Amino acid sequence: IEITYENINSCGDLNVPYRVYTLTQDVDSSGNCFTISAQNVTLNCGGNKINYSQSSQGYGVFVDGINSSVIKNCEIIQGSSNTNSHAVYLRNNGLSKIYNNTILTYGSSSYGIYLRSSSINNVSRNILSTYGLNAYSIYVHESSSLNNAIKSNELNIYGTASALFLNGVNNTLVQSNDIVINGASPDGALRVTSGFVNNLTSNNIRATSVGSVGMRLDSYSRFNEVRNNNIQSNSFALTLIYGANNKIYNNVLNTTGNNIASISDREKNVNYISDFNTTKTALMNIIGGGNIGGNYWEDGRGRGISQTCRDVNEDGICDS
Repeated sequence: IEITYENINSCGDLNVPYRVYTLTQDVDSSGNCFTISAQNVTLNCGGNKINYSQSSQGYGVFVDGINSSVIKNCEIIQGSSNTNSHAVYLRNNGLSKIYNNTILTYGSSSYGIYLRSSSINNVSRNILSTYGLNAYSIYVHESSSLNNAIKSNELNIYGTASALFLNGVNNTLVQSNDIVINGASPDGALRVTSGFVNNLTSNNIRATSVGSVGMRLDSYSRFNEVRNNNIQSNSFALTLIYGANNKIYNNVLNTTGNNIASISDREKNVNYISDFNTTKTALMNIIGGGNIGGNYWEDGRGRGISQTCRDVNEDGICDS
């Protein structure tokens, strides 16, 4: 199959399969800017800006029912505070890549990147900032969203939403993201609701505004693995509500408040049990000690379990 190339200088429908569209200048749109309506289309903005939704609801880049799209090297800015105006919106999509973009939204419920019923996509090396109420930086939704990878992104929230929200999705890799909450986010900087077999690893989470929670797993989320994360919070570093069979180990759980974690594991005589430990293994742990075991628990008063326990060999794991 031959790949073809086309330079473009305005918003519109990208409808030729196996074509690389290169944006040659900044573009503006009152509502929608680009719609990808053919398979195997690449949009390469070359560092140019997409200023969308300037006067009405719309999307920066919209893909519906189309696979193998690539969106890269774009600066996507919402030009107003219209609601439900996502910068990149993939619906019923698969095998796509979204990388090396800078994204900014202002409207309520206007997400930076929205994956809905979309699978096997790669979202990486993007910088996202959202300001509106309930405006997630990255939102992945519905149980048919499977096997997505979200890696090495910078997520900044200035409103009250979670930065990264996995809502009812399974088998997602969330790795090496830098997540910062600048507003109050009681629902968690990184949140998983009704999610199964997700891998949340090696993320740096800073939720230091008043009342902000670091990571939250709720609504019967099960069989998720949470490891190698550094979580700093003003409130709870970790909230776990009716989650079962989750594996949570080798994380730094830090709070400037009084309580490091909130765990609700019992409802109507049903027990929900997760494991906060792993077999002690002679490998460097997250604080540089010689063994991997449980988690490092610390608070701003110096009274966290890991700060006060007996640790003769100084490997960061309590002796008892």
